[in-house]
Formats: sequence, structure tokens, C-alpha cells
Amino acid sequence: MHITFDQNSQVQKHTYRLGLVWVTMTLSSLVFIEPAPYDILSLLLFAVFFSQGLRIPKGVGAVLVLLALFLLANVIASVFSSNPVESIIYMAITAFLLITWLFFTCLIYEEPKQTYRIIWNGYIVAAVFTVSLGILGYYRLIPYGELFLHEGRASGTFKDANVFGPYLVPVVIYLGAKLTSVPRANIISVSLVFLFLVFGILLSFSRGAWANLAISTLAYIILRFAIKPSPAELLRAATLGGIITVITVAVVVWAISTPMISGLFFERATLFQPYDIESGGRFSALLAAAAKSFENPIGIGPGQSHYYFITEPHNLYLHIFLETGWLGGITFCFFLILTIWKSFRLCLERTEPDVAYLVVFASVIGILVESMIIHSTHWRHFYLLLAMLWGPILAYANQNTNVKAEKDYLPGNHGG
Repeated sequence: MHITFDQNSQVQKHTYRLGLVWVTMTLSSLVFIEPAPYDILSLLLFAVFFSQGLRIPKGVGAVLVLLALFLLANVIASVFSSNPVESIIYMAITAFLLITWLFFTCLIYEEPKQTYRIIWNGYIVAAVFTVSLGILGYYRLIPYGELFLHEGRASGTFKDANVFGPYLVPVVIYLGAKLTSVPRANIISVSLVFLFLVFGILLSFSRGAWANLAISTLAYIILRFAIKPSPAELLRAATLGGIITVITVAVVVWAISTPMISGLFFERATLFQPYDIESGGRFSALLAAAAKSFENPIGIGPGQSHYYFITEPHNLYLHIFLETGWLGGITFCFFLILTIWKSFRLCLERTEPDVAYLVVFASVIGILVESMIIHSTHWRHFYLLLAMLWGPILAYANQNTNVKAEKDYLPGNHGG
């Protein structure tokens, strides 16, 4: 087949774009410095790719209006903040994360299959890298290993073990999904990486991450079977659930038999910690924050809750209502509800489960549930996953007027 110069140029540009996206993803776990390499690269690629023709998809306008109202609420709350400069800086971080959401949404919209594959490949590399440092630091196998710990818990290249653990969950679900269909030649390598990352989540000693993993896994299994309720799919779902359960239990049993892990594990593996239930603790802060949000419908200002409470309210939804007011809380929560509704409907459009997309959907469900006990507003990977839902949503919505073939609107079953 004859390829014109223009076609060859387009192929080269596409390959170059995907290569830069892969590099960005491999650096996505290196976030103990700010701005992180991921932040810098995302902004640079946003500017470069749009200057080279990347366009905002048709149909995303209503969502952008919703997010613009959310940012407007941040601006209004900042005006009345006790520390406007600090609030503006905090708001700028929020705006940046929304830009990354838009950037990855546009990229995935153009080519869901290849972009998904590149993102997942880079994500796996980043996860293995940060877990490696977390384990080496936890066992004091390298100089300055404490740099990769947070309060004695593995945090890898993250500042907080409670972000490190949840960051790993989507990759674990993805690899778990691959285990049900991976070629026999690759099953050992995939299993070892899966086992390695599960161990990383364990060493984070993050109760939220543990719950996130359980909820995301359950959501994936239920949804996959619901889409195609056949005996074969039931067996596949049961196999996945069994694999994850057996491996996780094996890792936990082995880990708690070692002195370096057992003490902290049993300390963390309780439903409530003293700082949750004591006076002025986490639960008291949630009640106080709820009352404060009713007293301040405009909001106390982005990033200001630590001035009002000894313990910050660990709840994404309450945190946003408190700091950005009712307008900010309603618009952001509506954005999340719209995301789940549209992506759920897209999942049900398929007669065959689209594994890669279901993994992202299940992972977002896990984060949203965990966000009831943690403040996840500035989790970079959260906005990436939201974009991985919206890119295919928009591609599907525009399939009748877009040059894309209908079969290309979802990323495909390369996940398992």
C-alpha cells in the first residue's frame, strides 16, 4: 500500500505523542517533590499537543461549564478566605489537575485503544518503581531508606502512605484482570508483578487502600458478570476473585509471620484508631466540618480547613463543601455523579465486557468510596482515571459524526 508523505508524518507524530505520554506515566509516581516531573510534563504536553492540533471533543462543553462553576466557587471562597494567597495557590493546584483531566480526556478520545495501552504500560512501570523503593526503604536495604517511609510505613516516592497505597490499586486490578486471560508464557511474570504490588499495598499499612482494593475488586467482578451473565463469565469472574483472594491472603499470612510487619499490621488492621474516636479526632472533625459548612455557604476558602480544626475532615465531599461552599460542593459532586452515570451506561452498551474500561470504572468506584474517609481532592491519579472514563464516553457519543469506527470507541480487551 502506498503511503503518502502526509500519512507518514501523521504516523510519526502519533508515535511521538504516545512516547511522551508513556514517559509522563512512568514518572507519575515520582511525587515527593513539587512540582513533580509528572506535573511539568503534563503542562508542557498540554501546550505542545494543542498547538499541534489536539482538539477538545464535541460534547464536553457542558462538563467544562460545570467545572468552570466549580472553579468560580473556588475563586469566590478565596476572596473571603482568612489567607487569600494560600487559597489561591491551593486553587491553582486544583485547576492544574482539572487541566490534566482535560488533556488526557482529549488524548484518549482521539485514539482510545493505543492511548489506554500506553497509559497502563507506563503506570505499571511507575508502580513497580515506587514499590521497589518503598520495600527497600522499609527493610532498610538502602542508605537514606527513611526517605521512602511515612510514619514507619512504606510510601515509596510519595509523601504519604495513604496516597501511595491507593495509587497502586488500579494497577493491581488491571493485572488481576490480565491473569484470567494472559498467555501461559506470560502468566508467571504477570503473577510476580501482581504479587509484588499487592505486597506494596500491604506495606503502606493504609486501611483506606486495603478497603479500596477490596471494593474495586468486588465492583469489577460484579459489573463484569452483570454485563454478560453467562456460566463462562461467572467462571471467569469467580477465577479472578479467587486469584486475588488467594494471593492477597497468602501475602498477608506470610507478612504477619515476620516480626518487622506483624506489629504494625495488627496495630493498623482495626476498624477504628484512637485518633478516629477521641475527642477532637477524625469523627468529631467530620461533625464539626458539617456544621461549619452550613454556617459558611460561600466556603471558608480552599486549603483553609487546617486553620479551623485540629484534625482535618477526612472526607472529600465534606471537604469541598466546607472550603468551596455549596456551589463548589454541588458542582463537583454533580461532575462525579455524571461521570459514574455515563460511564456505567457505556459499560452496559457492550455485549462483551470491555476489560480495560471496567478496570478503570471499578477503580474510580473504589476511590469514591474511600473518599468518604480521606481527602482525595489533589490525587493526580484520580483525575487521570476520570479522564480514562470520559475519553471513551465522548468518543462513543460522537461516533455517528466522527471518522472513528464504532468498534474503536472503547479501549478494547487488552486488559484480560
